[in-house]
Amino acid sequence: VPTWAQVRHQWVQHTSERVPTWIRNILAGAYRIPRFQRAWTWTDAQILYLLESLALGCNVGSLLLWERYEFPASTEHFGEVEVSCKAGRGLMVVDGQQRLSALVTAKDSGRFWLDLIDGKFLVADTGGPWKAPLSMLLDYSSLGIFEWLDAHTACYGLPSERLQDAVVAGVDMLDHCIIGATLLPSDWPLERVVETFRRINTTGTPINADDLAAALARAEDGT
Repeated sequence: VPTWAQVRHQWVQHTSERVPTWIRNILAGAYRIPRFQRAWTWTDAQILYLLESLALGCNVGSLLLWERYEFPASTEHFGEVEVSCKAGRGLMVVDGQQRLSALVTAKDSGRFWLDLIDGKFLVADTGGPWKAPLSMLLDYSSLGIFEWLDAHTACYGLPSERLQDAVVAGVDMLDHCIIGATLLPSDWPLERVVETFRRINTTGTPINADDLAAALARAEDGT
């Protein structure tokens, strides 16, 4: 087998996970942020936009992760959340830090909510009737969800069955929000990882939304 064919056999893998799974993996210390990555820059408005896009089933782009086996123990910062990582195997976040940080910040900051009446995400210092915290909806395995339902019903005098149905719908919606990722194998050298990032982010000719809409409309019309 020629050398060029041997190199190309080191294929990448593609995967996708539900948003709650990405968050659990972050908090479990599965991912590392390379020091070349820019600092956390997203605003609450950008986090809301990401959440809305996911809930609508929009493609929010694929993450780029590089498998490594000799990480030292470290403390990583994903947005506003500090995560302790053990030494050993992990995945380096080559592209996608802001999106992953947005997800875990939305869960752990305590200021992101879902309006159970209209299904919209919002930011507020405190909750209110028909507002469920994302911290709970994104961690639906917690027994605290039942305590929250009882307390919220009693506090605001809400119909318990309707509230429960709305919460279940919110959990189900977030559980079906999916983000894909490309996994680069551990035997790839740094140069090849960087070249992959360059090809994804700096090549091609962008098309704006208006041009795309016009092209799709012509395709539908057969023109």
